[in-house]
Amino acid sequence: MGRKRQIAVVMALCVICSIAPLSAGADLDREVALFKSGRAYVPLRAVFEWLGVKVDYINGSITATRDGDLVFLWIGSTRVVKNGEASELDVAPFETGGKAFVPLRFVAEAFGTDVEHHPEDGNVSVSYEGREALLLIHTYRPGWLPFRGTWFMVEYPAHFTVTPREASASGEGYEAASFLSPDGLVEFYVFSPQWGGQSEWVKLQPGEKEIARSVDGSDKRTTTQVTYAGPQRSYERAWIEIRDTLSNTNWYFGFKYRDKSALDRYRPMYLQFRDSLVQYAD
Repeated sequence: MGRKRQIAVVMALCVICSIAPLSAGADLDREVALFKSGRAYVPLRAVFEWLGVKVDYINGSITATRDGDLVFLWIGSTRVVKNGEASELDVAPFETGGKAFVPLRFVAEAFGTDVEHHPEDGNVSVSYEGREALLLIHTYRPGWLPFRGTWFMVEYPAHFTVTPREASASGEGYEAASFLSPDGLVEFYVFSPQWGGQSEWVKLQPGEKEIARSVDGSDKRTTTQVTYAGPQRSYERAWIEIRDTLSNTNWYFGFKYRDKSALDRYRPMYLQFRDSLVQYAD
């Protein structure tokens, strides 16, 4: 896949909400807004807790509290109750991958926040008490969620568990991440620094041995593919490095799988994950 150095300018806005709380100082700029069915949504949990709102999300029911204000809303319902008074949203919140997304307008109405959509810049701004955060916009795709690294964005299966890896040298965000399937059979991986670097994930681990390697390319680009086998062939771990020799940049993808059955089952999903990568210039 070619290296795409572009900001993903897609019409989208959303707010993510889940059970575990974030601190009010959480890095909201690392979150991603979504656009679904022509409407704007923003990540509920991430945005509300950035605003100092306590959020509880259990079985599709969302409770948000701050400074005596109490708000109830529900996944799939346009009904909202704030301090005992009911009203209607124009569109209902939705859930994917254990995260709840609510309409952008609701954020402003619920707790007096300034929220604006900037389609020309491909982002949405959230402002409160002198602070401002910008969330990139991404088009919603059923069953998938975006992960935003420091210099890249990638889509992953919404039911996978995300582990950010390899903190950026800039001190903001991560240059890599892995994504584990709920059955534990496979793990996807991406490493996409600003320019170039060495991935930690692809290093040979104790008990592993290299069973395959190939290098292909030209004067402009080389592709290296390597496969490791775990102890007693308990798993295999394959990775690919793509290196642009002209710009001296590189990036990696990885795919760890328990056995051939897991490989065959998840390979189409892995290829979609790999093809979704968007990389940003500085």
